[in-house]
Amino acid sequence: MKHSKQLFLMMLLFTVVILASCQNGVLLPVTVQNHETANFSDELTIYSVEYYSRVAVPNVLIAIELASTGEEIARATTSVEGVATFDKLLEYEKYEAIVYQPDGQEQSRVAFTFDKSKPNIFIETLYPKSETGLAVPIVLQNPELPNGCEITSLTAMLNYFGIATDKMTMKRDYLPRQDTEIRNGVRYGPNPELAYAGNPASLTDGFYVFANPIMEAANTVLTENSSNLRASNITGASKKDILELVKKGFPVLAWVTIDWQTPRTNSFWIVEETGEKHPIYSNLHAVVLTASNKNSVTIMNPLYGDETIDINTFFSSYEALGSHAVVIQ
Repeated sequence: MKHSKQLFLMMLLFTVVILASCQNGVLLPVTVQNHETANFSDELTIYSVEYYSRVAVPNVLIAIELASTGEEIARATTSVEGVATFDKLLEYEKYEAIVYQPDGQEQSRVAFTFDKSKPNIFIETLYPKSETGLAVPIVLQNPELPNGCEITSLTAMLNYFGIATDKMTMKRDYLPRQDTEIRNGVRYGPNPELAYAGNPASLTDGFYVFANPIMEAANTVLTENSSNLRASNITGASKKDILELVKKGFPVLAWVTIDWQTPRTNSFWIVEETGEKHPIYSNLHAVVLTASNKNSVTIMNPLYGDETIDINTFFSSYEALGSHAVVIQ
């Protein structure tokens, strides 16, 4: 009888262990929480993924340097699955992973301490050869910002590069702007090269801004987020220059006409600082260029989302409006 009780208890204990190791009817292995027997990796695995989409990026050159001396100890190119492995790293040593652009220029650095219990690192990078173009997220200006195409387009670009912000925060806290005012029947406002004219949330008193204030807003946010990226005002850039930037993996914010027609002006305002008349464009718009081929370009249009436009139509509109553009790289 005593032996029967012992056998029953042993069977009961075995049943409890089995049930505790099952989930959805699948028998799971027991995890050993003991550092002496845990299987830690002696290799560092780096996964290169595209900004925002997190799609694997192949053929990315990555070098590993000792943080203390800057000595390069290894380099490798990611596989078609976007994976590169490195061995002979010292546990708890500080390193930097350097990511290079396709043209050989340094793109970014990621500092890390090698820990065998955490042998994987994900690095966001450019994907210039993506078949679908750059994965700039769709950010729509309406209904909150009916005249906020520029700051909305910038928000989408910042989101693409991993900066967590939204169009209303960008409009409220970062967009340089100045009210317009009608005095004696004449409207007065800022130089759009220095500040947004009016309020982008207003249907009747919201106008536009050109590249420099958008660049400044971007760089303030990038600096606050400790990003190595910086925005540049590339106004005057040629068609060839812009297409080359996109092919290298950098979306471009460009000013065009909303209807792809010749720029139209409707009255003017007096620039406060100079007294000069500034003609008011009635069909100005801003979009993000994300891909191109021989016949067309793809844009993130803050009014409609992703669109495909004839390449000559796009650049004719861009040039007619003054070739205003901003890039983050």
